[in-house]
Amino acid sequence: MTHKPLLCASALLLCAFCLHAVPAAASPAVIQLLDEAERLEARDPKSAMQRTSEALAALDAQGAAADEGLRRRALVQRCWLQASNRLTDPLLDVDKTLASPLFGTWDAQRAELRLCRGALLVNQRTLNEASREYEAVLAEAERLGNRALLADALTLRAEMRTELADHAAALADLQRAYDINTQLARSRSQQQVLNNIANLYSDNNVGAYEQAIDHYKRLLDLQKADQAERDAAVTLHNLAATYEAKKDFPQALALFRQGREIEQSLGLQAETMQANRAIARTLIKLGQPEDALPMLDEALRFFERAGDEDSVAQMRTTRGVALQALARPRDALVELNAALAVFERQSDDAFIEFIEGQRALAFAALGQWKAAAQARERQIALVRTLTEAARNKQFARLQVQFDTARKEEQNAALFAENTARRQALEDAGRIQRLQWLLIAVGGVGLLGLAAMTWRQLTLSRRMRDLALSDELTRLPNRRNLLAQAQLRMDQADEDKVPLSVLAIDIDHFKRVNDVYGHEAGDLVLRRVAQACTGALRTNDVIGRVGGEEFVAVLSDADREVARAVAERMRSAVEALRFPDVDPGLRVTISLGVAQRGELEPMLAPLAARADAALYRAKQAGRNRIEE
Repeated sequence: MTHKPLLCASALLLCAFCLHAVPAAASPAVIQLLDEAERLEARDPKSAMQRTSEALAALDAQGAAADEGLRRRALVQRCWLQASNRLTDPLLDVDKTLASPLFGTWDAQRAELRLCRGALLVNQRTLNEASREYEAVLAEAERLGNRALLADALTLRAEMRTELADHAAALADLQRAYDINTQLARSRSQQQVLNNIANLYSDNNVGAYEQAIDHYKRLLDLQKADQAERDAAVTLHNLAATYEAKKDFPQALALFRQGREIEQSLGLQAETMQANRAIARTLIKLGQPEDALPMLDEALRFFERAGDEDSVAQMRTTRGVALQALARPRDALVELNAALAVFERQSDDAFIEFIEGQRALAFAALGQWKAAAQARERQIALVRTLTEAARNKQFARLQVQFDTARKEEQNAALFAENTARRQALEDAGRIQRLQWLLIAVGGVGLLGLAAMTWRQLTLSRRMRDLALSDELTRLPNRRNLLAQAQLRMDQADEDKVPLSVLAIDIDHFKRVNDVYGHEAGDLVLRRVAQACTGALRTNDVIGRVGGEEFVAVLSDADREVARAVAERMRSAVEALRFPDVDPGLRVTISLGVAQRGELEPMLAPLAARADAALYRAKQAGRNRIEE
């Protein structure tokens, strides 16, 4: 079972095949091969590729008499099969095809092949070039007035932006694609986009679980109406995973079981066994590990017979967690070590990090403190590696936007980095806890004292976080921002560099609360905060200082740099969309910019000048920047 698929190639294939249909009289045998490949694509991609290759070989045998329309259809079909199923690396073939007279001029088919090339580049993580391909196809679709192609290009670009954690821009693309597909009555494409929107909302870095649940339920209704049982099973699993993320484990368990029933009725054995793991994982969280083990054993035997090493390792990982919950640490280590060997060969840092955390717990339960510490230390090192990867992904997103000159830093939140930083802090806390446990080996009394100390430290850290952060937006509050601002001002004096302040206010915010209610107002505040944070540079800081008021302190920034950052903020907020509140809702901000003077050792006079500039922006019509 593919959970939350990223590439909607199946929907795009349907579109591609419709675009390139030719009269049956042209070559019935070739058309039959291509139609059969289309039917096989979802359940047997290798056979689908074989049929497409046979069709191309038949066209080659016909020589000059071959139908060009059929050949174009077959070449585009082959590209999408390779892109969606990652069968082989076809970039050289695609480039050669695009250079041929067959696709020599821009039209819908050439644009579609370019779109497929962009998907292949995303598979290879060549994101700059992929972005350029998508922009070129979007421009051509607009020129041709081909709205179906436009919707498909928007969907693929949204998927790339989602991978780059550019959630606001991805959501804007998906909303537009959904509207187009609805107007064109493209039911399958409409469902795929709705699925992508729900996946985006359910992303752990976004955490808009209620909106995700609403979209999944809507999608499920459409799939049931179309009798698309296999798609409905995937949606049920995605919906269950969202409830699991919300920690509503009973509801998650019921939905996982519904999805498994459908897969069993369809004879989808591999998917059913993967559902076993999801159900087992939920049972463990519900405190029923003894019920989870038989399901994991069944799935393990199935994947061992199938020779699926990756799935076997996943089953062993979950089985290790279950055994640990049953206070069987030795047995748990056997399973975890076997899974670890597989994931180490694959260099899968995320799985390795999780397993090392579980091994540390098992070693500690056995009193093997040195081994526990080593496992925990490796876990912490991997957290740092994953944090760096998240930062690299953020840099890749910014680089794509710069290289394409789009200036579309729309609502780019630092979700991944913030989550990874928080995880690193929590893991550092686990190391500290383990150190206390090592000290406590000398006596039960010391163990109790260590536990009490750990609880006090945790409580203190939580109280400190609450004291320094705004509860709604998680940005620094006024007191925290003032402290950070003073540190940056002192550093600016030492480095002899300029410093600027931005005063930011949401335009007509009271109207949002009055019309849509305070819950919608809170949502607007959070997303504006995320958009503004995403527009900042690495060393800048922004905090919430009032109801709809924010202040940003920009290190090493003169008036020109500060105005550029302010414009990114203004543009990002202006591009926000709120389909979960009202598709017509638009929000803007006004900004005041002030550069620090030589005789301003404190923040107050600098902030006052920024506030005065903000007032002028409001008076001049809002949604603007003043100095």
